[in-house]
Amino acid sequence: MAAEQQPNPVMDLIQGLKGLLQNVQAVAMQAANDYQGYFNGNGQADMVVTPVIHDRVDPFEEEGEGNRLVRHYENGTVRTENVTSGVIMEERPDGSLYVSLAEGRLLHQAAPGEPILAYDSNGGRAPQLAQVSKVHLDSGQEPTVAMHFEDELGVHFVEIDTLRYFRLSRRA
Repeated sequence: MAAEQQPNPVMDLIQGLKGLLQNVQAVAMQAANDYQGYFNGNGQADMVVTPVIHDRVDPFEEEGEGNRLVRHYENGTVRTENVTSGVIMEERPDGSLYVSLAEGRLLHQAAPGEPILAYDSNGGRAPQLAQVSKVHLDSGQEPTVAMHFEDELGVHFVEIDTLRYFRLSRRA
């Protein structure tokens, strides 16, 4: 009897990044095609052309609210971005969750109820366990739900509702 292969979150992440790379390559190819045919024989432009560059190849519906951008893709994926903090959260139809921090950290939950792991894409260290708790991030406000983990840089918090990012640095 063949052993059942368990889902591998790192391989899922790599596949997701390959898809993103393919989107970037498609945009670059489209931009290059938009420029073809507009130059004469001596390298001078016959006319000025502004290429149409699409954000992604796969279709989506977009809505915005303040500094948040929400995209709903045809395959059921929902991507939310806080354009101020640079945090991107992607919820996939299979229930998996990816949260990308601007400084190279990635939080991943393979399925609802599974642990949330914090990966460091820059340092290559082993993943750490992240937690979800109610915390006070701003004085005078009600507690908010946030994902958080600790590493050598300090304690990292991502507020789930707004995708605001906070880091409490360690003192030397």
